[in-house]
Amino acid sequence: MKKIIVLFTTLLLLVLSFGEESKASSFHDVDKEYQFYRDVQFWASKGVIKGYSDNTFRPLNTVSRGEAAIILSRALELPLKGRSQFKDIASPETDRYVEAGRKAGFISGYTPELFRPNEKVTRAQMAIYLYKALKLNPAAHKDLKFLDVGSRMTAYKEIRAVASRKIIVGFPDGTFKPNGEVTRGEFAAFLTNSFYPYVQQEK
Repeated sequence: MKKIIVLFTTLLLLVLSFGEESKASSFHDVDKEYQFYRDVQFWASKGVIKGYSDNTFRPLNTVSRGEAAIILSRALELPLKGRSQFKDIASPETDRYVEAGRKAGFISGYTPELFRPNEKVTRAQMAIYLYKALKLNPAAHKDLKFLDVGSRMTAYKEIRAVASRKIIVGFPDGTFKPNGEVTRGEFAAFLTNSFYPYVQQEK
């Protein structure tokens, strides 16, 4: 009887895994040769990062502040309760995710009423979001340095923390490119590195 239960469970997991892969693989613009294919596939199967109505994922599109709030709140499985005080968020759904992220401590506005949901997220800003969302400790590696990240930079502590944990890594030329914008494909990889590093290892 136990063998039958184990076999049934195994088959069920295989079916579910196939279903998840099919859902993620339906994106017309993300093939298996894409650098972040497995990351996109994994998070799409979890419903954390969603595609568009034309079955595209648009992995090279840059991530906005509103999108970052939505995706991180989903990844953290935060409850959606209440509306924010921001007056510049048109979508009620986005507003609820922003408020969830604010309550969790990783989202903040420019003023009590201004959030700027359509503003693009930089790598430095993403480092701050992830540092706060994951409640990381500062990096202990004193030799971790980037040519374009100085100790007086606002996100200095956060960049070092995420880089030391290989959540967001630097470039071969020794730079971090803190002002570079984050793409949807890259964000999927950052989430993998943050929550499920074993997915990254299987690549």
